[in-house]
Amino acid sequence: MDDEAQRKFLTVKRWADIVIERWEERIKNFEVIDTGALLKSFSAQVDADANGDPNKVIFAFLYYGRFADWGLAGTKTIERKPWYSPVFRRELDALGRIMAEGYGYDGAFKL
Repeated sequence: MDDEAQRKFLTVKRWADIVIERWEERIKNFEVIDTGALLKSFSAQVDADANGDPNKVIFAFLYYGRFADWGLAGTKTIERKPWYSPVFRRELDALGRIMAEGYGYDGAFKL
């Protein structure tokens, strides 16, 4: 991996870490905490192509956390606690700007 590819990789890895930090903040603010298992479950993996350029970020966490984001609890509707969606969209846009300004990327990031 050359220096530029490594910088790109580290930029995307740091971005993924920031996304997780922001999700954790929102979960605490919205009190989407029961056992703490959701907060402990977050991880991110950055995959790179053969040249070392990052091409995919995989986030993992306990799926039940999305139900609070959607306003669902079992079979009933509850007040939405949007910890996931707004943060991810905003941070994805930020990554696009960072990559375009720093590395001349000209493309859309896909969900």
